[in-house]
This record gives sequence, structure tokens and C-alpha cells, in this order.
Amino acid sequence: MSLDLQYSRWTAALKHAGCPACQIMKGEARKYMTTLVREGKSHDEVYTRIQRAWGFCERHARMLKEIGPAKLGDGMSPTRLCAWLLGALSMRLSKA
Repeated sequence: MSLDLQYSRWTAALKHAGCPACQIMKGEARKYMTTLVREGKSHDEVYTRIQRAWGFCERHARMLKEIGPAKLGDGMSPTRLCAWLLGALSMRLSKA
């Protein structure tokens, strides 16, 4: 990443209230979550690892909701991901 690009990201982050580093990291996390939901379902290993981790922490689960249909098309991808995770949890609990 060029220094000019890094500088412009910091400049943009400084325009928001709060920590500029957190602002940049939140933006990066949103990009990764969007990519995961759009493209991750074609990679079984990724979803399997998410399942083994019992899904997402509260912050990232909320982020999926906030990203919502505007970035994810129909909004069904996060719904399908959550339903898949709940189904896996239900199977684990029924075996216990």
C-alpha cells in the first residue's frame, strides 16, 4: 500500500469521532465480512471453521446485520449463514 493511500485513509478516519485506528479497522472488518458472505459459501472449509468456532462474536454478528441488504444483495446470505450455524448448533445439542 502506498504512503499516499495510507495517509488518505488516516485523514478520512480522523474526520470521525473516536479512535482513527478503530475507524480504519472497522472499515476493514466490514470489507472482510462482506466478502465472506458473498463468496465464502463456495469455500466449505471457511464455513466449517466458522461453525467450529461457534459462529461470530457479538460485535461481528451485529456487523453482519448492519451491513445488511444494501451491500449483500438480497440480504439472504447472512440469513442463510445464521440458519446454517443454528442448525449445526441444534445438531450438537441434540447429541449431548
